[in-house]
Amino acid sequence: MQKQFGNPMPRNSLLGASGTDSGRWSMFMSCQNLASALSDPNKGKQKDIFTKNWGYSFTETSEIVRSPLLDTPETEDFRDYLKRISRRYKKTRKKSDNQRRRWSMFMSCQNLASALSDPNKGKQKDIFTKNWGYSFTETSEIVRSPLLDTPETEDFRDYLKRISRRYKKTRKKSDNQRRLEAAPEKLCEPLESVPKIYLQANFSLKNPDIFAKVFNLPDSLADSVGSIKTFLKGDQALQEQLSHHLDCVECHLALQIGKKSESLFCALTSHDSIMADLSATVSGIQTLRGELSQVNAKHVVSPLKVLQLYRAKGNYVSLLKKLTLMATVYQAQPTIQLLLSNGDYLGALDLISTSQEVLKNELNGISSFRHLSGQLSEITHVIELLLDNDWHKFIYSDLNKPIKDEDLPLDTERLSGIAFGFLKLRKCTFVDIYRSEAVTSLQALLKQLSIEAVGDVEMDSSRNEISQEVPLAEQLKKLSFASWMTFMNEVTRSIIVFFKRVKKVHDAVQKITAEITEPSHILEVDTITPDVTELENVQPSEIHLSQKERENLRDSLHDLILTVADAAHEKCAKYLVARTRLGLLERLNSLEFISLGKLVEEFVSETEKVLERKPNALRMCFQGQASRFVQRFHEERKRKMGLVLDGERWREAKVSAESQHQVSHIMNSGRLEDPPEPPPNAEHSEVILVGQESFCVVGATLYLLPLIIGYCTCASELRSAAPEVLARLVDLLKIFNSRACQLVLGAGALQLVGLKVISSKNLALSSRSLQLIVQFIPRIKSHFESLLGPLNLNQLRHLDQVKVDFCHHVTEIEAKLVSLLLDFSEGQLSGWDAQTAPPSPAFKAIGKQLMKMHEAIGILPLDQRTKLTVKFMQLLKQHLKRHLSRLNIVNDGGPQHMSVVSEILFFIQDLKKAKLVSANEQVESFSRDLWPT
Repeated sequence: MQKQFGNPMPRNSLLGASGTDSGRWSMFMSCQNLASALSDPNKGKQKDIFTKNWGYSFTETSEIVRSPLLDTPETEDFRDYLKRISRRYKKTRKKSDNQRRRWSMFMSCQNLASALSDPNKGKQKDIFTKNWGYSFTETSEIVRSPLLDTPETEDFRDYLKRISRRYKKTRKKSDNQRRLEAAPEKLCEPLESVPKIYLQANFSLKNPDIFAKVFNLPDSLADSVGSIKTFLKGDQALQEQLSHHLDCVECHLALQIGKKSESLFCALTSHDSIMADLSATVSGIQTLRGELSQVNAKHVVSPLKVLQLYRAKGNYVSLLKKLTLMATVYQAQPTIQLLLSNGDYLGALDLISTSQEVLKNELNGISSFRHLSGQLSEITHVIELLLDNDWHKFIYSDLNKPIKDEDLPLDTERLSGIAFGFLKLRKCTFVDIYRSEAVTSLQALLKQLSIEAVGDVEMDSSRNEISQEVPLAEQLKKLSFASWMTFMNEVTRSIIVFFKRVKKVHDAVQKITAEITEPSHILEVDTITPDVTELENVQPSEIHLSQKERENLRDSLHDLILTVADAAHEKCAKYLVARTRLGLLERLNSLEFISLGKLVEEFVSETEKVLERKPNALRMCFQGQASRFVQRFHEERKRKMGLVLDGERWREAKVSAESQHQVSHIMNSGRLEDPPEPPPNAEHSEVILVGQESFCVVGATLYLLPLIIGYCTCASELRSAAPEVLARLVDLLKIFNSRACQLVLGAGALQLVGLKVISSKNLALSSRSLQLIVQFIPRIKSHFESLLGPLNLNQLRHLDQVKVDFCHHVTEIEAKLVSLLLDFSEGQLSGWDAQTAPPSPAFKAIGKQLMKMHEAIGILPLDQRTKLTVKFMQLLKQHLKRHLSRLNIVNDGGPQHMSVVSEILFFIQDLKKAKLVSANEQVESFSRDLWPT
């Protein structure tokens, strides 16, 4: 209301003390500018004027206290002003109603969102670079709301009456209070008139300097007391000045007392009660102190004494332990000597390390033990030398034991002591020392065996005197095969015994290594016994090896086995190569070479069993010799097989009792090997029995069966050469099959052995011979399947292919027999004209030829012969159909048709009598699809 209608004030509201008009009052109709705001005397000193944003909050607001000099406004003071303003307002309202637009809610811009979304403002410019405040939005005239009524004077009448009465009452009270407060302050001079020297905390007239400054004494009177008294009595101005200062201080003191009189009187009234409470408190404190003194005597001093005694006891116990520890360490050297004399290197080294750790941690700084650490280090070095010496002695005694004593136990206790000692010193090279010594001992052992073999052998008559100047290797080359095999048997047996000894040491060291755990380098003083005589019972510390040292030790143990095994097998391979260079192995027969192969295989398997390793030096060396032997073995048998086939006359061979016994053993046991018992005394037979089936074969087949058994036996004895033996056996079977095909189907036997013709019986014998070999191919496959390794099992597919080739050969022989009958039948049917009374000579000849062939191939099983007949009848039907077409004979019931039916009827009856066709065979079945259309 004041902003809208002005602030009517009395004319004398801004008058000075003289009552004159010092200036006319005016009000700001708009926002105050910066200059007026800063120069407003009612605002006081402004703070932070340089960091504030301009607006309502720029100047500090404070409550404006009404001046006591202003009169209370009355209603009559506003009457003229309100009339004048009301007339002006009515005129301006009529003019602005037509121009003012209707007010809406979008006209009020109060925050950033409303300022930006005001549709009446249009697009705002530079909204992102402006500071928030009055200047953020464009100023516009705020039009008076038409919804607000115009205030009248009557609206304020009750309010003014009520306020005027309250104002008069409060003004009278405030005037009286102000007069009372202002009077003493005007009478009292300001306290700043008193010199500051009187207000200092160290003010004292005893100080000469302060005394001189207070009384303004000249320097000439500083040392004369009488002169000072005379000066002070005569200085009236000084006395008045001091009195004036006293009055000023007393005035201000009285003023302060007057202001705080209520507090002072309150304190005086409560003084007695406070003193009574204080007395009660003092008496309570005295009582509490007495009780606390009793508690201190009974419950504090005695427990503290107990704690003191407990601590003293602990100190005595610690001292006793320390002295016990010193006594124990003092006995370390004699105990170490005792342990070394018993071979307990680990205990001695544990005692040394424990003593050094105690000296370092527990007994550090004791002068009597200052040289003990160095002495223990020297003892450690001496123990290392003793370990090396004792290790070499152990190796020599273990590896040089007599070979005949295979079951000598290992000195495990001694080995453990030495091994633990080396591991405690973290010297893992002792395994390498053992490896080199083992190789040296092995070489010495083999040399000794060579000398013994050369010295004990009985040489040929031309070589019974051997010069001592001949090298040992040359003398070994001159040994006979039997002597050399005896020597190799002794070598392999001795090496296996040597391997067992090395393996025992290897397993013992490996077990010791596995027992090593991570150490705890903490020495418990409580575990040390006070009895110095039981020093050797101190628990030894655990051995600590780093991960790298453990791996190196594990690799050394692994290399020990490999090195010894490789050295032994390489030496044996050299013995074998020495015989090979002279060509002595090529002169061996099958039994001798197989015995050598057995020796090599047993030695390799025993090595793998003992050392769990499979060295390849001797195996690979023998593999080459075995390959050459298998090649010679195969070439010899292939040559003999070729000679047998070239001389075969393809007649029935007599089966000996040995052959039958051999075949029966294979069928019963399932193993391709020679029977262990001799054959029974029996005569030769015409056929060979395989289970329930009989085979009539030629002599080449009976010769091939022992060869197959020989190949299988060779593969069993020479397992390393089994893949090559299988390849050679497959080659031999292929040669037999192909050569038999050339001689029989290809008629090669006509020129080689002078046969006039290849008869049906020759073909049947060839077929049965091939079928007999096919019976053994599955057993050959199972035999080699157990001998071949996983990488060579794919070679078995060659046996399957051989079986397919043999069966195909048998099929070709059957086709050849059928073709012989068809050729004869074609010749007879070519002259047949179906004019002769049945049975015609042509069909009689065909029937006789079929019967004759059945008699010739009677060695074939019945089912095969029946199969051949059925196949012949089918082909004969096709040939007959072609000739019927040639003769224009159809199924019309005519004379020629009936003649042909009669021919077929007589022909089938003859075959039934000879049992060449089944009894159910009918003319209708044969005539079906026979007649041309």
